Amino acid sequence: CILLLAIWATGKTFAQVKPSYPVFRDELLLKLKEDSSSKLLIREITINGNKKTRSYIILREILLKKGDSAIAGKLMELVTLSKNLVYNSNLFLEVEIQPILESAHDLRLEVTVKERWYILPIPQFRLTDRNFNEWFKVYNADFNRVIYGAKFTHYNFSGRGDQLRASILSGYARSLSFSYVAPSSNNALTEGYSIATSYTQNRE
Repeated sequence: CILLLAIWATGKTFAQVKPSYPVFRDELLLKLKEDSSSKLLIREITINGNKKTRSYIILREILLKKGDSAIAGKLMELVTLSKNLVYNSNLFLEVEIQPILESAHDLRLEVTVKERWYILPIPQFRLTDRNFNEWFKVYNADFNRVIYGAKFTHYNFSGRGDQLRASILSGYARSLSFSYVAPSSNNALTEGYSIATSYTQNRE
């Protein structure tokens, strides 16, 4: 009798358990197939993995915004398009957007990115002569006829997708150059500016 009572009590308890949240992608897809016309409210958008890039730069590329309502049948299409837009910013190696149901009609988007290496230094070594043989045989490998130095590029200088470029060359020709491009300078992130300056001095 005690054993039967325990089985009956356990079965009754499981029957009263309600589905828990959050519900991840696979369960969400099943729900969308069952009711594609329902609306889901975007309660929150969380971003992970952006150590350098500002969060609002990523949010700008996402078609769904906090507080928006999305038709269930169009949700995954918008998520895929948003993922491609974030990836096309050329700031990340990997982008994943995971829709998560927080309740029956509330949704949270979890964005996970993997940033690329933004700093690119490039050493420079150039001959002023037509080829190596002429420099080596005619001018006895004279290093005064060589241009050397380095170029430096930062593709995400302040975390806003802005680019900083600098170049320092010396030897036969000397030059200094600097440029900065800020694609998003206003609050609406629709305008930008660029500045550049350079100085060059040749022996001849």
